[in-house]
Amino acid sequence: MKRKTVKWSLAAAVLALAGSFSLGLSALPYPPDNGWMIVTWSSDGVAHGQRHYGNCPPNTPYPLDWGYTGGTPTITYMDCASVE
Repeated sequence: MKRKTVKWSLAAAVLALAGSFSLGLSALPYPPDNGWMIVTWSSDGVAHGQRHYGNCPPNTPYPLDWGYTGGTPTITYMDCASVE
């Protein structure tokens, strides 16, 4: 009976470790102060979506999100004043 408990405890620990590892890899960095972080998603070298995250003052124009996420992310940065 004790052997089963150890086996289940070990399995639960491995699952928890794998879950925390995968969550850490999928997290995006925090956007810069007074700037935009632009994440462009692509597959096979073709962009199919873009998401924008920013720490800009209120009433600042913002870029539009488009497409869908998934695939390979490419992260670029832009000042808040650059968006018109």
